[in-house]
Amino acid sequence: MSYNYVHTTGSIIERGFDKQLLRPFVEKYLYSIFNLFSSGDNFGFNSIDKNGYKIKKFYNGLYDNESLFIDSGGYSIITGDIPYRQITKFIECYTYFIEEYSKYFDYIISLDIPIFLNESKYNTKDNIKQLNYQANIETKKILEQNKKLYEKFIYVWHFKIKKQQDIFNDLYNDIWKDSLLKHHAIGGLVSLRGITNIKFSPFIAQAFKICKLIENQKTTGTSILHILGVYHRYDRFVMLFLDKLFNTIYHKDKTKNINITFDTINYTITALYKIRELPIFQFIKNEETLHKFIPNKIVFDLINQNITNLKNGNQINDPKLYSLLHVIYEHIIDSTMNIVINKYNLLDLFLNSNSNIFRTKLKLLLHDWKKIYPAVFNDPTCTGILNSFSYISSFHNAYIDDADITRLNKGVTLFAKDIKFPADLK
Repeated sequence: MSYNYVHTTGSIIERGFDKQLLRPFVEKYLYSIFNLFSSGDNFGFNSIDKNGYKIKKFYNGLYDNESLFIDSGGYSIITGDIPYRQITKFIECYTYFIEEYSKYFDYIISLDIPIFLNESKYNTKDNIKQLNYQANIETKKILEQNKKLYEKFIYVWHFKIKKQQDIFNDLYNDIWKDSLLKHHAIGGLVSLRGITNIKFSPFIAQAFKICKLIENQKTTGTSILHILGVYHRYDRFVMLFLDKLFNTIYHKDKTKNINITFDTINYTITALYKIRELPIFQFIKNEETLHKFIPNKIVFDLINQNITNLKNGNQINDPKLYSLLHVIYEHIIDSTMNIVINKYNLLDLFLNSNSNIFRTKLKLLLHDWKKIYPAVFNDPTCTGILNSFSYISSFHNAYIDDADITRLNKGVTLFAKDIKFPADLK
């Protein structure tokens, strides 16, 4: 299972209790550059230098198989935590961080500025385009001075609004297309279902397009395809499937492969709301089984003590513990889905059936999986999987028909119309 969950955290996770609990299940961490701008600090390079020890501490505490992603803080611009008048300064801080702290992260996500929620008068296509060109041009200057940094840089795409799609296509074509760009991300998905009520994975079209871009780009080896802010079960099922389709079919026998990663804060939030339900114990019925998932004895004993407290109606010692336990719960679900995809030869079934026959067979499989794996395949999950595969089939047919980027872009535009995002740029 090469697709990877990237654990989002606002605090430094050192080598200690939290790390020992997460280590068997998490190898990648996401930490936002915005965390370096603590309240009371003067906003600027001094903020980064004053708090840069946090990044160094985080990175130096990683084990050999672990990596650190840095989020650009673009979401803080969307929400207004970085006001419009300070964007140029924030861009300067972002590029300064890349230049001065590149030894202390493995990947950094591009600074994307898609929309302003609290200052709508600035939401014009020309303004958004100008700011993103400014951020990307300044970033590229740093990368060109040290081309090894291309191995760490992840370019974010936005597409759900046609004008955004045009902007980020232009950015890529004008700035990055002929560069050593290797890694890509899909943004603009946070809270998308709550706004649009869609019941399919919103990243499918852009993922196929990025797969083609990676196939065409100059670089070789493993490229990251990072999907920002998704967590639904059927999204993760789709990612598992696309990982197999992209790497074992489209990029087979080539010098390139794709590592699909994703991040979400949902696991942490859900765990705090469900702290006394502990859904992980749908899977783990006894201490012996629990110990297999948590091999560290000190960690296991503390969790067991808290479980006893919960059962007896007593206060638990550390609520954060259950956020970390929820990561394990979701990992078990993902592992189960991966086993199911392999056991039922879903990729072969997909490749050897036309879309109508495959849909019929998939319906029957989902009906069976709900009975065999009821804690994994519930009704919303099955609906989302079935709906998503309609789009996967369409884009797969285009891909094997040797669709170029122009054709795939048209597909992305049509796909975005089905999302029906209610806002637009002026």
